[in-house]
Amino acid sequence: MENDRKLQTLKIRYSSPEGGIINADLPLGILKPGFELGLLDTLLKEHEALGNIDFDRIMELVDQGYTGEVMNEKTEEGGDLSIVIE
Repeated sequence: MENDRKLQTLKIRYSSPEGGIINADLPLGILKPGFELGLLDTLLKEHEALGNIDFDRIMELVDQGYTGEVMNEKTEEGGDLSIVIE
């Protein structure tokens, strides 16, 4: 089961009201170690829309075997944000 999770992907889609777009497909096999080492915190927090996401909670869902949509909302800035575990 652990190997199956390593093959999964965290998909982040964001479009800002100004027209900026983020399309990120992050393999969970490298995402979790990246968070544990603190390597991804700075990268993800650089984007205002991603800075408020509770990635610790998302990783908890991954550990529990969750798949599917984690978040789909309008941000305070008026952008659209979607996060899915596949």
